[in-house]
Amino acid sequence: MGGEGIRVRILGVASTTHGFAYALTEGPRRLVDWKTKGLPDFGKPSVKILDDLLARTRPLFVAFNREATHKKRRRGRSFGVAVKRACDARGIMILAITSQHISSLSSRMRPNKWDIADAIVTWFPTTAGSLPLRRKPWQSEDDRIGLFMALAAAICGWEVLGGQRR
Repeated sequence: MGGEGIRVRILGVASTTHGFAYALTEGPRRLVDWKTKGLPDFGKPSVKILDDLLARTRPLFVAFNREATHKKRRRGRSFGVAVKRACDARGIMILAITSQHISSLSSRMRPNKWDIADAIVTWFPTTAGSLPLRRKPWQSEDDRIGLFMALAAAICGWEVLGGQRR
């Protein structure tokens, strides 16, 4: 029978100021889809939106940096709970990604989010058009950085599974 077999997909997710971002990968170097989603409020609506996303993308794993949400206020922490509930409902495993995993993507000593996003652009040149300008201290964070944080989580998810990063 000529089937394609099982495709291993990792969905990286990251919370943003106005919602969340996701990046779907089929291997450490193959980006399938990435987008930001706005959410009016975290809670039951966010679990429903995440559940719909999981049903549509059908990943085997969700890569998620829980440390990043614990540092945030109520909105970020409730996003972590929503991801866990949606994954539990679908039976999808969560890959625990640490800040050290994500920081290792950049060659800088203490990289910030923009440095990590810039490093990701070297591996995925098609993402260069989405890279925002480096923000000034008085500017709020651009939600497009969340795209790169979600992709960083997915890349690190492959590393956790034993795949090659570079």
